[in-house]
Amino acid sequence: MLKEKIKSKKTGILFYGLTPPKSGNTDEKIKEISKKQIQRVKNLGLDALILYDIQDESSRTDAKRPFPFMQTLDPCVYAKNYLDDSLEFPVVVYKAVGKYDKDEFKQWLENRKNREFYTVFVGASSKKTQVTINLKEAYQLKREIADDIILGGIIIPERHMKKRDEHLRAFAKINEGCEFFVSQCVYDLMASKKFLDDYSSYA
Repeated sequence: MLKEKIKSKKTGILFYGLTPPKSGNTDEKIKEISKKQIQRVKNLGLDALILYDIQDESSRTDAKRPFPFMQTLDPCVYAKNYLDDSLEFPVVVYKAVGKYDKDEFKQWLENRKNREFYTVFVGASSKKTQVTINLKEAYQLKREIADDIILGGIIIPERHMKKRDEHLRAFAKINEGCEFFVSQCVYDLMASKKFLDDYSSYA
C-alpha cells in the first residue's frame, strides 16, 4: 500500500518516528521497549513507522552537551529482530551514510535489493564531520547496486529561512532518486509555508 501511494504521489501519508533503544541495553530490556513501542503505534492507522539512525552531532556546535552522546541500535537490526513480525505496516529506515565505510555500505545495499525496502539517506551533520561516504556517493551506489530500494530524503524548513535554498535541495534530491520527503515532526509553520511556496513556484 505505501509503495503504491508513493509511486502515485498520493497525499496524506502518515508516518510515525521512533528512535531505536540504546545499544547498551540488554536483550531483555530491548524486547520490553519494543513491546511498548508496538503497542503505542499499532492502532494509529499508520502507513509506515520511521526508525532514525542517530549520529553524534557534536561537530555542529561548540556548546557542551547537557548529557553524553549514547549510541542506539542500528535501525535495521532493531526492525528485523524486534519489530517486523509484530507490525502490519512497513518500516522506513534512516541511514546516516557517513557512519559507514564504502564496503559496509555496499554490502548493506546488496542485502536489501530485490525486496520492498524503504530508506532515507542522511548526510553528515556538519561540514566538519569526517566521513568515508558522502550523500552524493551514497545515491550513486544505491543506483548501481539496489535501484529498486524506495528512497526518501529529508527537508528542513528552518534551514530554508536562513539559506533560501531548501526547495533547490529538494529538487536535487529528486534528481538523485528520492521519491518522498520527511520533515521534522515539530516545525516552524511560517518556515514550512515559505518552503512550500518556493517549492511550488520553482516546480
